[in-house]
Amino acid sequence: MSQQRKGVVAHIDIEQNSGIIIDENCQDIYFSFKDLLSSVTINSWVYFEIVLSDNGLIATNIVAI
Repeated sequence: MSQQRKGVVAHIDIEQNSGIIIDENCQDIYFSFKDLLSSVTINSWVYFEIVLSDNGLIATNIVAI
């Protein structure tokens, strides 16, 4: 089951098609560009859901605020 969170995009890696969101609990959440529902840049505030994968928490359904 996923939870909706709010955070800020802290890092974007164009070559790896991924990035990092820091949520309101100061936790790093990794994301893949395929999970972006809108365009984001570094320092963009976003809403997202988290899911637990084999590699830890990942962000999905990411929408810029």
